[in-house]
Amino acid sequence: MGVSGFDDMPGMAKLNGNAELNGHIVQFYENDPFLIDGVTRFIGAGLRTGHGGVVIATKPHRDHLEERLAEHGIDVAEARAAGRYQPLDAAEMLSSLMVGGWPDEKIFADLIGGAIARATAASSVQRVRAFGEMVALLWAEGQGEAAIRLEGLWNELAKNQPFSLLCGYPIGGFKNPKDAGPFTGITASHSTVIPAESYSTNLDADQRLRLVAQLQQKAAVLESEIAARIELQEQLQAKIEELADVDRRKDEFLAMLGHELRNPLSPVTTALHLMRMHENDPTRTARAREIIERQVEHMTRLVDDLLDVSRITRGKIDLREETVALSEIVDRAVEIARPLIDERGHRLMLELPERPIQLVGDSARLEQVLANLLNNAAKYTDVGGHIWLRATADGRDAMISVRDDGDGLAPELRQQVFDLFVQGVRPQLPAVRADEESFEPVDVDRLREVMVEARVFGSVRSV
Repeated sequence: MGVSGFDDMPGMAKLNGNAELNGHIVQFYENDPFLIDGVTRFIGAGLRTGHGGVVIATKPHRDHLEERLAEHGIDVAEARAAGRYQPLDAAEMLSSLMVGGWPDEKIFADLIGGAIARATAASSVQRVRAFGEMVALLWAEGQGEAAIRLEGLWNELAKNQPFSLLCGYPIGGFKNPKDAGPFTGITASHSTVIPAESYSTNLDADQRLRLVAQLQQKAAVLESEIAARIELQEQLQAKIEELADVDRRKDEFLAMLGHELRNPLSPVTTALHLMRMHENDPTRTARAREIIERQVEHMTRLVDDLLDVSRITRGKIDLREETVALSEIVDRAVEIARPLIDERGHRLMLELPERPIQLVGDSARLEQVLANLLNNAAKYTDVGGHIWLRATADGRDAMISVRDDGDGLAPELRQQVFDLFVQGVRPQLPAVRADEESFEPVDVDRLREVMVEARVFGSVRSV
């Protein structure tokens, strides 16, 4: 595109000889020829009318500009010799005025202000036109804030010295969505904005309106794509959090069952010991065998839970409803906890209703709940303590409670008592293993799930 092709571009009137003295113009460009044409018009028109000219550009751009000025009949060598034309290297100027990665105001005023002053003194009309692309170099180096600051220094300098300024930025440097804010800041620093050449230069008013409409449509598409991307990112984040929650529940579920698998081992070990001691006593041997059979059945149920992948990922346990006597639940829970109770020399007292109570619920889960409560009472009560297990019936409701004469929970632990492996201060006993220093994991949500489904042909109210 030749210089004459600029006549219809918005803002191009400010590139001719009648440009406002203190104008600060920014020209965006896609290709160097478009930039050089604009600078040729701006600087050339000024030199023809007696203005001074200051060009702070890269060497390729300076060389190309001077060729174009010469093509338009301007004696660049004469203007340089007279001091009206001041060519400066943009990279060298930047290296001189940047201090700690930031434009130094005083150095800028000395270097750039000095060049403007020399060109002004040599001009016949005491006016100067300047072109600068130091800001473009800063932006290309990723120093957007420094570029905007440098634009501000140009504006401050223009308050005290008579010059008009043209800046040039390659539009391709603003492709990142994060550039929208700085781009707005750059355009706000200028009195006139000239769009890049794809806007076209020789369009009539109707064609320009059509082009604006097309640009608006493209902007709407981009906004839609951005919104869709944000939605996808939110969905991805939600999925990540969901998978993390599944993984957490899996870990808690496996940890709970791992702890629960230890509970049946104590009565099994005790029963085997009794069988060895009383191998000639059929009654005791039969009783011990029943204990082992029950506990092995219980462990089989727990292993089934471990093998059920769907339950592991859901962090849930399945309930198997059946009719079972409350006394039977209590007997089996005591059977599990008895070895630890005896080991610590506690006295266990049971208080059950005279009338048999029938429950509809999951006997294995109810046994786990009561056994864990009894085990915790045994572990956290001083040796030789007392534990009470009490069951009462009230119409269609039943209540089971476990109480001991230990120190109880510290206030700060009461809100965490149902968290997995929360540890309290346990009475010292040399024989106790270190791996027993945590509460058995009586998970409150699963406990509630078990108890809601257990009914005295009604409901169990609380534990």
